[in-house]
Amino acid sequence: MRSYFLCVPLLLLFFLAGSMESSAQKNNADTTYKGKFKDLGDQIKEGSIQGGTFYCNKVGKTFVYTVSRGKPAHLLGFELKTNQLITDLVLKNEIGSWDLVISSDEWLYIAGNTGHLYKHRPGTVQVEDLGKFLTESLIFDLTAGQNGEIFGGTYSHGLVFRYHPITGFSNVGKGPMVKAEQYVRSLAYHHKTEKIYAGVGSHASLIELDPALGVKKQLLPADFSTYEFAYNMALIPGFSDGDRLFVWLIRGEQHTTLVYNLETGKLEQQLANMQVKSAVKDPASDKLYYMGGGRLFLTDLSKPEKPADTLGTIKDSIALDVMWGKDNKLYLLTGDKNILTYDPLTNKIAVTTLDVPPQPIKINSLVTGPDNRIWTAGYLTGGHAAFNPKTAEIIQYPGIDQAEGMTVQGQYIYMGVYPNARMYVYDTKKKWEPEGGNPRLISRIIGQDRPFAGVSVAGAKKIFFGTVPRYGKLGGALLEYDEPNDQMNTYSDVIKNQAIVSLVYTTGTIYGGSTVRGGIGIAPTEKEAKLFGWDYHAQTKLFELAPVPNARAITSLIVGPDRNIWGIADGVLFVFSPVKKKVISQLLLYPFPKTGDGVYYDAKMVVHPSGMVYGTGGGNLFRIDPKTMKYTLLRKDARLLAIDKQGLIYTVINGTLWQYKP
Repeated sequence: MRSYFLCVPLLLLFFLAGSMESSAQKNNADTTYKGKFKDLGDQIKEGSIQGGTFYCNKVGKTFVYTVSRGKPAHLLGFELKTNQLITDLVLKNEIGSWDLVISSDEWLYIAGNTGHLYKHRPGTVQVEDLGKFLTESLIFDLTAGQNGEIFGGTYSHGLVFRYHPITGFSNVGKGPMVKAEQYVRSLAYHHKTEKIYAGVGSHASLIELDPALGVKKQLLPADFSTYEFAYNMALIPGFSDGDRLFVWLIRGEQHTTLVYNLETGKLEQQLANMQVKSAVKDPASDKLYYMGGGRLFLTDLSKPEKPADTLGTIKDSIALDVMWGKDNKLYLLTGDKNILTYDPLTNKIAVTTLDVPPQPIKINSLVTGPDNRIWTAGYLTGGHAAFNPKTAEIIQYPGIDQAEGMTVQGQYIYMGVYPNARMYVYDTKKKWEPEGGNPRLISRIIGQDRPFAGVSVAGAKKIFFGTVPRYGKLGGALLEYDEPNDQMNTYSDVIKNQAIVSLVYTTGTIYGGSTVRGGIGIAPTEKEAKLFGWDYHAQTKLFELAPVPNARAITSLIVGPDRNIWGIADGVLFVFSPVKKKVISQLLLYPFPKTGDGVYYDAKMVVHPSGMVYGTGGGNLFRIDPKTMKYTLLRKDARLLAIDKQGLIYTVINGTLWQYKP
């Protein structure tokens, strides 16, 4: 295996730095918007939910509250008896919610996906934005304490806060639950002891917290330290031999549930196929109801040797909340927007679906399909859509999760889907039927999570994808799909401790760009992103080098108009000569943050039939004249990029698809 390294004399580096700075100042002064922009509107609409709670008011009426994802999100309330929508309130600037909870003084609190906390009095038409707790990016879980207080678990510093309507926010954890961990993914409050239990990731921990003193205690045995998250929790009081805490641990597609007796402080047992948010005690005994594996179970925790009784088969969906009704029926809210009603007298399960109004979904990835339609994929709930430039028709294609990247070969669209790096292929000449195998799942890649980069080698009938590893891990993979043999090959850690986020192919070689960032929840160990060459015949790396000193991510690679490799690393355009095996020019296009762990995506570039190069990056849409290297800023609020056969440019502005005619 050969390696090539970039050697730049110190004097030349000083010259490049000076010229790059003056170029940025000069070029960014040209901000005239040239050409015609057209807003094509929202592409993907979904009626999806991620959190919810039941609420019974003082006059005996029962409601279910949830939040529909979208831009903006909506707080929705349904009367349980009739399924009638009685509350529909916009959460301005919000995109969704992982959890909702009713406080002891009967306020509804909503955890915002933007880090904001909201409150609503059921029966009114107002929602109050309470602001953010410190600088946290997201609130994952809420739990109600005493005297109107609620507690929340956050990302991005793994904190637990208390909110009280009189005193406001306070940092009861006095810092991260676990040093260097970013997620508090689940929470439970024990009214008897006034302790909080916090589930942590990206490396799983279970922390007992005294909110009055800020004292923390690790409860998770070392045997379970390889799990990624203590993802969900349920604390169920009232058992004759002690209250129980159920903790759902996950590691990729593996999971287990730990059962703690809070009276004895002991880990009693493990349960498989248990959704902990569905767990509820039988009002008349010590038995436990729960969902798992597409079934409803009843079990006696005091007799772990006895298998649980299966009560019925149900659609395998994630439970969001559970409640015993005053009619002695069991009610479950699921992520499929269903209310499952179990009647113990008849042993029957009824299913009704909430009418959740669809909302526009943020576009996550963009590609021009073989049919010359512009295909978009949604964040976070997935879903796809295709825009026809000739007719302006938009067709929705639901059923596939969040695609991080899409690429085309022949009549097929290949999709890299999060989580668990699932690779799908869609035959555009056949009907879209996910349940019937079109798109078809090709492979799941163990240890990987996010396939951002993709490139076609049509002559060899191969598709390559670059991936980012799972939470808390470093080192991505290069994937090679052999279409005739329907075979996936995985090459791990091609760049040591770095993930692969951009790919391009020319003259027999795959070129890739890396990011120092790994899966969320681990700090990078490497300092510079690398450009590498890959010989797919010999299945070996030809070289690696750092094209831009100290850049942390190479997010775009194309074959430029001059047949050289053009790339963008941390806002710097570099041109790499495959013949000379070195970088021959650099140009600063836009400023880029100098701190942080690096990024997964930023820039995209395409070569226009006119010979011009169009790109997005740093929130800008721009044009580069390859003859003069002049940079022209076209828009300041754009991300993602595609081009159709007529030379029209497509980008995403404020969450909607736009068309640009040069």
